[in-house]
Amino acid sequence: MAEFSKKQSTRVSSRNSQKDSPPVPQRELKKRKNVHFEDQKTEYALSTSEFVMRANKQWTFVATCFNLRDDNRTASRDGDKELLELCNYYEEEESVPDLDDDSDDSIPFEIFAEQGMRITWTPGTSHSTVSTLRLSSMLRLESRQQIDPSYEEPDDVPQDSLLSEKEDMETAFQGELQCSNAQKMGLKKKITSKLARIAEDDWIPTEEYLSELVALLNDAKDDTEAQEKVRNVDMKVLTSLLTAYRATCCDLDVGIFQVLQTLEKFGTDLSDFQPLVFGTEATKNYENLRKMGLDLHVRISPDDAIKTYFDAATLWNTTKYHVRPLTEENAEKIYDVRFVLRFFNSILHPASSLTSKLFVEHNCLALLFSCTSSTDASVRTLAFACLQKFVNHLQELNTEIFTEKALILYLIRIFKHSFDMAVPRISSIITHFFARVSKLMLNPSSDVYPQIMAFLCMKPIFDIQNVPEFYKLLFSSSPEHHTEEREWVLTLISEAMLEPIDYQVLQNRAGIKLLLSSFASVWLDRKSRALILRTLQNAVQMPSVAHDLFTREGLHIWITSIIQSARFNRWEKNFLAQVFCSLLENERKYQRGEKGKEQACKAATAGARICSKKIMTVLDTISKDPQFTGEQKKAVASIERIEKSIGKKWKKKKKFNTTE
Repeated sequence: MAEFSKKQSTRVSSRNSQKDSPPVPQRELKKRKNVHFEDQKTEYALSTSEFVMRANKQWTFVATCFNLRDDNRTASRDGDKELLELCNYYEEEESVPDLDDDSDDSIPFEIFAEQGMRITWTPGTSHSTVSTLRLSSMLRLESRQQIDPSYEEPDDVPQDSLLSEKEDMETAFQGELQCSNAQKMGLKKKITSKLARIAEDDWIPTEEYLSELVALLNDAKDDTEAQEKVRNVDMKVLTSLLTAYRATCCDLDVGIFQVLQTLEKFGTDLSDFQPLVFGTEATKNYENLRKMGLDLHVRISPDDAIKTYFDAATLWNTTKYHVRPLTEENAEKIYDVRFVLRFFNSILHPASSLTSKLFVEHNCLALLFSCTSSTDASVRTLAFACLQKFVNHLQELNTEIFTEKALILYLIRIFKHSFDMAVPRISSIITHFFARVSKLMLNPSSDVYPQIMAFLCMKPIFDIQNVPEFYKLLFSSSPEHHTEEREWVLTLISEAMLEPIDYQVLQNRAGIKLLLSSFASVWLDRKSRALILRTLQNAVQMPSVAHDLFTREGLHIWITSIIQSARFNRWEKNFLAQVFCSLLENERKYQRGEKGKEQACKAATAGARICSKKIMTVLDTISKDPQFTGEQKKAVASIERIEKSIGKKWKKKKKFNTTE
């Protein structure tokens, strides 16, 4: 190979154009016909680095071959032969030419650059090292043993050792950390052992056991081998979990639901168990399934599943309170809407034998309406999907005929046509209204039935930003049913005041002002006043709403004036005091928070102290009356809460006092 001149030894760009390169001789093209570059990847192609590692070649020869300086050249041409052999630069039947310095068979760098080799060469130093040659891409070569017959793979090396090392390196560059085989085997063994323990007859579900199993399943979310092992879980495991499940929101049931959900994500087929009945009542059903098999087993009908495994009262409590934060008291009194909606979705299939009237009577349709106000987008999506499926079920040709079928279909359609978004989040006041109307349609003898049905049939669309028929029902002019209509709308507002969005919907009609002004009027009875107090109590539980009631509505001043009136009994005064205590506590939290301001804090503190003195005077009188011990205890507790709130700091916390 001829020695390159200094002009030719400059850096060679990887993207040299064809204009700058000389024409390629036919002889050179013939020699290089077996060279494969990046755009000619084959199934058996190897990169240069892989070939050098397997063939045990020294990069020094390659660097010496490119660094053609006199002081670095040796008498032997091993480096040139090495480069030719590395690049497969000759045919098998053609011998490697012995190149001399005066030979005309010089190979210019432009030819390699033209073919896409992308070599970047830097001027050499006194020592020929790897750093003088940088290959910015991989040259694809055919992996043939004829290239170097002297190379033989040792017998003691596993065949997949090199591949596994390269795969690990590749995943490491992609940011994925692979655990060792021992860790994978340990994870699979732990999961299978815990699942096998569930299949035993003496297994008792506990929260700790289920939380550990959920953690192990979450660790296996990227382990395909573990998922394959868990996917074909024994039927006894699934039936044991379902019979121990009660579909409530307690920690134990939530853990079982997470296990079932994770197994289904891993590919476990639960369609054989549908409908997914639960509880101890389902034990006999699953025993028959294991004994008879899928072909002989008679599945439970949708009607029997709803009547047997779902309680209508619990479904109604879930409709009213599933949006509220869970507590230990109500966790076992409401169903987990994630499971219930999936259950409804499984039975609302085409040609289902479900009775539509039973679905409405059992408060199932009311729950679907209520779930559209959930904060979870997946819950809302399932609720809208089930509503559409129920509409399709109502329109199917079947033998079921009942009078209210057309009205229920109209109710769902007017609900869906009232908004222009795909999966909107609707106020609880609106969803509770539709839930109550769905039950009302099956009871034409109700006193409020004519008024509500006249309102629905009057307009083709529904205003979801206002309380429906608030003025007409609150100030009812009906000579016979004005009390029932007023209590109906007040009950709706008191139970649906769950979030700030509900407060905003009520305020769009100046609802709080109307309720406060009507509280002391003579046309309200005791039950209506109690509903107004419950509405205020639910409202002041939200800090942002409590601040608005304190600053804009002056609720603390209104309570101070009302509680001193002799028209109200001890129960109502204690209730007003409890509302005042919650109002003070949340207003103090607001002033201590990030949005608190100095002047507003001073005004709030002064107003709270003045009102507290007068309210505590009334409570002190109630606490000294031994005739009503229950009200006496409530008054003492309210006094302690007021003193505690007034005695604490109201100024903004120092960590929020940032200099502007």
